[in-house]
Amino acid sequence: AMFAIASFLRLGITIVSTIVLVAGFRMGVLGIVASSNVAITGIGCLLLVYVFRRVPLAVDWPLLGRMFRFSVPLAVGSVAMFIIHFGDRFILPHYRSFAELGIYGIAYKIGMLISLVYGSFQTYWSAQVFPVAQREDAGIVIPRIFTYVLLMLSFCALGLTVFARPAIRLLTTPQFHSAAFLAPLIIGAYYIRSISDFFRCFFLVGGHPEYEASCNWIGATVCLASYFLLIPRYGMWGAAIATAITFAVMAVVAI
Repeated sequence: AMFAIASFLRLGITIVSTIVLVAGFRMGVLGIVASSNVAITGIGCLLLVYVFRRVPLAVDWPLLGRMFRFSVPLAVGSVAMFIIHFGDRFILPHYRSFAELGIYGIAYKIGMLISLVYGSFQTYWSAQVFPVAQREDAGIVIPRIFTYVLLMLSFCALGLTVFARPAIRLLTTPQFHSAAFLAPLIIGAYYIRSISDFFRCFFLVGGHPEYEASCNWIGATVCLASYFLLIPRYGMWGAAIATAITFAVMAVVAI
């Protein structure tokens, strides 16, 4: 409940401060960035007070050391995920116009909506997968959970694909309507990425964060190679295809 309250408070602070700084003080892009910082800092302080009132501040140095060693590969792997998520935004403008980048950006936002749906499950699953994997009936429970997850993802992917075109036509101007044709490909890519995320949790259950980092860097290598191979020839379609190939490779490696 506190997680949800903090999320909505952050959203509310962002909206109000953006209106004040952008519309009221005419700060433009700087106002948008400042609004995000205000919201993050405010909610961060609120959560610090909330936590420390319930849990006294103390340090278990041996535990901290184990956590640090466990998290280092994950931090290295997160650099690879940054390349996968944002590399296309840096490479595409070198070969295509900013107008095409804008179309691609809108299609990408639509496609990423499926990751928001899966993200709510992943927040819970990433914590509960440890005790579930230790159950005697884990061989039955985990495949059943995956079946339900796949059903949820399939339903959401179908819904997004059906409604992408009318939504884009309603929310954007005509020069961006072609994003509706690209969105289903990106939806499919993030559908595959969600499957990959489900299985990558078992690297951590097995105590192998280095496998997670390796999987991410394999994906980043494939991603960069695909970007430079496909974007010069196919533009935004090449970027979308490269994303789909990357997530497919990561899913195969994880499984």
